[in-house]
Amino acid sequence: MRRLTTTLAAFAAVLVTALAVLVAGGIAVPVAAVAPATTASRAVHAALTTAPARASNPFRIAKINYAQGATLNSEYLVVHNVSRHRHSLTGYLIVDPNDNQRYRFPKTVLRAGMSVTLHTGHGHNRAHHRYWGQDDPMWNNDGDQAQLRNPQGRVVDRCSYDGTEGGTKLC
Repeated sequence: MRRLTTTLAAFAAVLVTALAVLVAGGIAVPVAAVAPATTASRAVHAALTTAPARASNPFRIAKINYAQGATLNSEYLVVHNVSRHRHSLTGYLIVDPNDNQRYRFPKTVLRAGMSVTLHTGHGHNRAHHRYWGQDDPMWNNDGDQAQLRNPQGRVVDRCSYDGTEGGTKLC
């Protein structure tokens, strides 16, 4: 009975930490002090320690338009600065983990509340429009995932879709 109580207490501590992360908007917090005591608590512990690092990241993937229209540039992804300050997106990556395609943002600064659209095809980069330079579609119509990684390569946001959204996924 004592072992069960100890196991339940450890699991409860992990759940409290998980709840704190959810309340904080999915922000991963250090949980090294919480020792995983059960299979369930190990799963929660792993989820907490591998979640995207949103606390210090001002950028979010806001939208993926994966249905190709008349041109390849009708397929695009939007990154939004959700902070109240100007931030550099330079060196951040958009990654399609299914086939390891990567786009690294060149010198790009977004003011508070502003967005940049990354088009799949070719074009001339402008302040709020970037072009990946691909000759084929990047985003699968039957489901895919886009990851936003900081310059150090850490996933800071992601957006997934299953293809039932009608060609556009708001993230």
